[in-house]
Amino acid sequence: MKINSLLFLLIILLTGCSQSNVQNQDIKPLTAEDFYVVYKGITINDNYNIENIYNDLSYSEDDIENNYGLVSQGPENGYRRWVLSYPNKEEPQIKISIMGGSLEPSEGDYIAGIDLNHAATSRGIMVGSKYEEIIETYGIPNLENKESVTYTKNNKKIIFNINTNKEVTEIMIDYNMEKANKDQGF
Repeated sequence: MKINSLLFLLIILLTGCSQSNVQNQDIKPLTAEDFYVVYKGITINDNYNIENIYNDLSYSEDDIENNYGLVSQGPENGYRRWVLSYPNKEEPQIKISIMGGSLEPSEGDYIAGIDLNHAATSRGIMVGSKYEEIIETYGIPNLENKESVTYTKNNKKIIFNINTNKEVTEIMIDYNMEKANKDQGF
C-alpha cells in the first residue's frame, strides 16, 4: 500500500515537472493591439485611414522613384499592390503593403499587411529575437514548422520566420494577404 501511494505521488510530481514553462506562465491571448504597429508615433493597423498615409508618413524618395512603391498589378483587372518602405528601401524599419485600384497608394482600398524589418511587435519581439522568446511572449503557436511560427486571431496572423539558429529573420503582420492575392487575380 505504501509503495503504491509513493508511486502515485511520484507520478504526480513528475507529471507536474514535465509541463512546459509556457503552460505555467500567464500569457495573455492575442488582442487587437497585437496587430497594431507604431511608427513615428503613428498607430497603423488594418483600420488605418490610408488617405492619411502621405500626411502622416509621406513617401520615401525610393518609393516615389519606384511608382510610389508599386510592386505588382493584377494581369486581368489592374488591381495594384504597393509596398511602402519606411524610412527608406535600403534599411526599412517597416514595409506596408497597400492594395487598391487607383494610381497611388494614398488612394488605396486597404492595408494587406506590414513587415517589421527593424521594428518590434507590440510585445517587443523583433528580428534577431530567439525562438524561445517568441514562445515565452506569445505562448503556443497556432501553426509551427521549421521555418516559421504563426499566431492567428480571426483572419489576422502574426508570422515569425526563423532560421536554423532559431532566430527571427522576418516578422509579418498579415491582415489579409490571401484576399490581396485574390483581388489581383493571383
